[in-house]
Amino acid sequence: MLRSKLGTLLVISAALSCAAGFALDAQGSIANLELWIALAVLLLLSGAVLIVLGQND
Repeated sequence: MLRSKLGTLLVISAALSCAAGFALDAQGSIANLELWIALAVLLLLSGAVLIVLGQND
């Protein structure tokens, strides 16, 4: 159950990270949007894995 909750938090933080990256890119104050996208994908994948592992508990 703890893994599932942590996974949900990681998925939410991935969405927020992606939104922040796009907002900063729109303002022109970010150098590499790809780094923000990569971070969001990494958080999303790790969150999904934790949710799946949490379902088995």
